Order: sequence, then structure tokens, then C-alpha cells
Amino acid sequence: MDNIPPNPPPVESTTPPYDVPPDPFTRPAVLNYLWFVIAMFIIMMVAGIWSGFFPYPPVTPTPPGASPTASQATVAEEETRGLTARVVNVVDGDTIDVELKGRVYRVRYIGIDAPERGEPLYEEATQANADLVAGRSVRLEADVREEDRFGRLLRYVHVGEIMVNEELVRRGFATAIMVPPDVAHAEEFSSLEEMARDAGFGIWRGEASPVPPPEATTTPVALPLEPTSSPPAPPIEPTREPTALATRLTTPTVRLVDATPVLTVAGAIEIRTIVFDGTVPVLESDEYVEIVNASDAPVELQGWVLNAGNPGQDFIFPAHLLAPGESCRVYTNEVHPESCGFSFGREQAIWSNRGDCGYLYDANREVVSSYCY
Repeated sequence: MDNIPPNPPPVESTTPPYDVPPDPFTRPAVLNYLWFVIAMFIIMMVAGIWSGFFPYPPVTPTPPGASPTASQATVAEEETRGLTARVVNVVDGDTIDVELKGRVYRVRYIGIDAPERGEPLYEEATQANADLVAGRSVRLEADVREEDRFGRLLRYVHVGEIMVNEELVRRGFATAIMVPPDVAHAEEFSSLEEMARDAGFGIWRGEASPVPPPEATTTPVALPLEPTSSPPAPPIEPTREPTALATRLTTPTVRLVDATPVLTVAGAIEIRTIVFDGTVPVLESDEYVEIVNASDAPVELQGWVLNAGNPGQDFIFPAHLLAPGESCRVYTNEVHPESCGFSFGREQAIWSNRGDCGYLYDANREVVSSYCY
């Protein structure tokens, strides 16, 4: 009992009886505050968009009382105005069906009117339209209205650099009509119709202004009235499948020039080539078309027309007797007497380097030959 040591004195504790809050300026606390601020900013941004602080793109409302056709026209405008489509069907001379973005639209050409079924030249006008657009990609150009009362899109239709509406009027397969407010090209169409009427093209055949015959020569030269047995020169291979517009004349006709009968035989005159990329900078005045008489009989060219693929780009041949095997060139803006001396007299290039077609018409305004590249 005497050996038991006394109890040690109590040791005073240094730990406080409560937790001391951490220093708010330590690094972990600052990061927590930063994340909190970022989160609040994101929430405010989302709330601002939702409440209209950042407005959405404007939406054009449907006009009050608009019919389903008007709504369809709005969709058509968004999908077809100024876009490229593929022609899937040729209805007639002024109407086609096109496919665009998986939908098929019926398109009525603006400003022209082609013969209807049962009217003269209906088949020819429909075929001429098909020759220009069937199966091809076309560019649709709108005017003011989107649709007509039948729900058809109203468009100017372009194939390359050719406006189909203009081309059909120029070649006499359609007449010009003015239907306000779609009159952007009305004046051009009216001028082309007048030219086609004066030239006796297509539906105006027989209404051409008469051309006074040249004075008869005192010494007529006897020329054969029957084609010889020698085969004609082989035709130039076309760059695409022949169409109705590229078909040669199939029936020989006799015309009197200088009081001498001159025979025009099938395939007698051909467009041999088109040199479309001239060497003269910018103007390309040395472009030319070469035609050849592939028959064994001379052919008088007076009144024939060479068209450079666009409305108004016509060269009308003066009196010239093209001998068998002889060739002539028609330059853009140069005169070469050694190759007949013919020229369009244009101050700028007329043959497109991206592709074009030339058409040769005889004095009766029938297509004799065509050449595309």
C-alpha cells in the first residue's frame, strides 16, 4: 500500500472545445466560389434565352385567311426560287415537270404561250421544248408571282446560257404574252416574236416578208435537177444524240435563183465544225463556223440563216452559190475573203466556251443542220 504512487496531476488539454471555421481565403474556398459564380452565369444565360433576352430568328407568319395554295406557294418559293432542278417530264411546249429535293413540281413558262393539243404545230412545239430541256438540269428564275391559278410554278427556265422561254419564241414555237405582274422579260419576248414573224419561223410560216428575187442573168447555166449517184460526204458525228431539231431535210426541193433551177438535197449543207475558242484576247473575233456543201450540186445560200444558239445571234446569208465540196466560214467579227468573207459583225464573243449549239436554217426556215459541242 505504501508503494502505490500518487495519481499524476491532470494535464490541461490544448484542443478547444469547439471547431474553428476554416479561413475563407484559403485556395479550396476560392475555387468553390469561382465554380459557384460560373454556374450562376450559365443559369442566367439559359434563362435569358428562354425569356427572349436573345431573340430567335423571325418567322414570317402566314397571312390571315391564306388558302392552302398560298401556304404551298411559300414552301415552293423557299425550295425552288433560283435553284437548279432536273426535268423529269415535258408536258407540252410551255410546261414541264421538275424534280427538286425529292419533290416533283409542275412549271409553267412565264411570258409565252405554245400551241395546245389539237392546234397546229403542237407536236413540233412540244418536241422543240423536249429537245432543249428533257432530262437536263435547268435553273428556275422567278418573277413576282409564285404560282398560277392551277397551282403551277411560274418560272423563267434556263439551260446553260439559254433561256428556254426566249428560245421557243425566237424559233417560232411560242407566242409572247404579257400577264402582269410577271413582265420582267416581256419586251424581249415581244421583240423576238416580231423577228420570228418577219422571218417566217414555226407558227409564223407563210407570214414572212417577201424577199424580192435577184435579177436574172442573161446566160443561165444548166444545173442538174436530179442528184448524182455519187454518195454524199459522211456527216459530222454529233456530240450528242440527234434530236428532231438536228434532222436533215428529207425531201429535195427546187428553188429558182437567177432564173436558174438550183437543187437543195437532203443533207446537202452541213455545219462541219465550230471553232469556239478564239485566239484574239477577250473579244475572240476569230471564232468561226464552217459549213460545207456535201452534195454534188451547187446550192444558193441567199436567205439562209445561221444561228449562234441565242436569240438575235443570227447571220443571214447574202446571195452566194455554194459549189459542190466548197466550204465557207462565218466569223464572229473578222472578214476573210478566201473563205467567202462572211461575218456576224459582233464586237464580242458569241460562242460559249462551256458548250453551245449552232443551227442552220434554209430559206424556208427549215432546220437543215445543227452542231453542238
